[in-house]
Amino acid sequence: MSLLSPWWLLSLIALPIMAALYFLKVRPRRQATNAFFLWEQIYQQNSSRALFKRLRDLWSLLLMLLVLALLAFAMAEPVIETDDSRDLIIVVDASASMQAQTGHGTRMELAQAEAERWIRNLDGQRQAAVASISDGLHFHSHLSRYPRELLDAVAAIQASDMPLSESAVQLLADLLAEDASYRILFITDHPSSRATLPAGLEYCVLELEPVSNAGIVAADVQWQPGRSDAATFYLRVLNRAASELSVDLELRHLETGVVAKLLPLTIAADASFETVFELAGVRPGMWQMSLLHSDALALDDTITLGLNPRRPITVRIESEHPWFYENCVRAFAQAGGVLQLSETTNASLQLVEGQGSSDAPTTLIFNPTGSSPFWESVGEPIAVELAEILTPSHHFLAHLDVPALRFAGARELVPAPGAVVLVAADDGTPLIYKITRAQRSALVVNLDPNAGNFFLSPWFPVMVHAAALHLSGREAAIAPVYTTGRNVEAPGTPTTSWTMSAPHDRTSIVTGGQSMRLPAAGTYHLNTDSLAWEFGVGLLNAEESSLTAAPRTEVQPRTGSVSLAHWLLIAAIFLLVVESLLYHRRLVG
Repeated sequence: MSLLSPWWLLSLIALPIMAALYFLKVRPRRQATNAFFLWEQIYQQNSSRALFKRLRDLWSLLLMLLVLALLAFAMAEPVIETDDSRDLIIVVDASASMQAQTGHGTRMELAQAEAERWIRNLDGQRQAAVASISDGLHFHSHLSRYPRELLDAVAAIQASDMPLSESAVQLLADLLAEDASYRILFITDHPSSRATLPAGLEYCVLELEPVSNAGIVAADVQWQPGRSDAATFYLRVLNRAASELSVDLELRHLETGVVAKLLPLTIAADASFETVFELAGVRPGMWQMSLLHSDALALDDTITLGLNPRRPITVRIESEHPWFYENCVRAFAQAGGVLQLSETTNASLQLVEGQGSSDAPTTLIFNPTGSSPFWESVGEPIAVELAEILTPSHHFLAHLDVPALRFAGARELVPAPGAVVLVAADDGTPLIYKITRAQRSALVVNLDPNAGNFFLSPWFPVMVHAAALHLSGREAAIAPVYTTGRNVEAPGTPTTSWTMSAPHDRTSIVTGGQSMRLPAAGTYHLNTDSLAWEFGVGLLNAEESSLTAAPRTEVQPRTGSVSLAHWLLIAAIFLLVVESLLYHRRLVG
């Protein structure tokens, strides 16, 4: 047996005080009388009952002392330890599949009822905490022994739009590894097919009946190369029903409300179906694909896709041999419209061979010669035996095979102060570096494209494309659609400030390069004063859409300790009532 609040035993100090009060006697006042013979008989009767009266007073004292002692021990909360006295952490699965309807409400409502049953079975002495898990572990109540607080925390849990992630389950494993004094219970609809549960984790699988569900598990849209008003749509639908499914797919442009296509689909039982179709005369904006049917999970029946206008990076070429540069840019213009030739001086990117003469905000320089604000001096040619990558995590190098580059025609080069050297020769000469001077950014590539036939290398267009995206802040290109729970890097440079509008009227400010969290399905907008991007977010998860039913797996609630406080309190009240009755009887006779 142990005491949860032993400091209450200090109240036992009141026992001798109460005893002293009982032994205090009031001395009677002496009064002269001329009829003593009348009082003598009374004195004789009282003296014969004096012993009984002392015993009765002592019995009353013992009862009151016992009541006070019982109250002190009850407040000290004595418990008798039994099989498991660990504190309990109740973790409720809040992934997207918990939104699915059953014959008795949603799966989340069933999980909440199960969690409430566990809370009501607590002995009132062990502490419990309530958490939910989907993309991460979120605590709704920390350790508490008050049922009302825990029940309110369970009621506040809502099913998210995100799938159950492996990283979130790993948090449970870390919690078990850190402290074995906790008993962790995981309440879920079916964990075995979606995550590998850590050893030592107890879980309760809800008893669910098989349900029919079909959902969109993959989707995409892209402009067709070389065409300004045609796009290609991709769709994959998963049917987990036991019978063949016939359903219509509706493609709608959200801004205009126009239904651009109604496509009948026939999907075999327990199978997936995918299709690709082209559509002419499409407009930029948000497009919505919807399965026109009703099933257990509505979240995966609709997906929104962002078809943003083509925004090519304009490129101006300044070289004595422009033919190779121009054909490289034209190839990217025809393939995806990423780059576009420009003759104007305000082009987004300048391709320079030599020193260049324009004041373009971004510049890619090959074969640096002469004078430039981007370097201090250029010397004699050198032979590069080995190229060493100094900044391996730089975005510009992500798709370049640096060891495959020969760096023919490289020269002795001293960059201007502030340059970030990405690749250097074995003698320290910079071969590729980035520098920003007077609000102008440049990538300097220390090689002569004519010397080693670099124009004919497959790495030449890769380098041009990578430099254009990096210098214009377009590396983090926005895709038409993302899965819920994903972190996406905002496009632009750190000086770019975006206003992001998310579902449920949520608005936030993000900067270029900052990670954007996408927790809810729906339509997202990124806006600056001069630029706007739109994209959709959806479940797109085959495991969550499967809604697999499983037999109930239950862990029986176990009482970790037996509390004696309530019984001691009842005994104290009973003795107090007995003493009150005896006292009343003494008063009346």
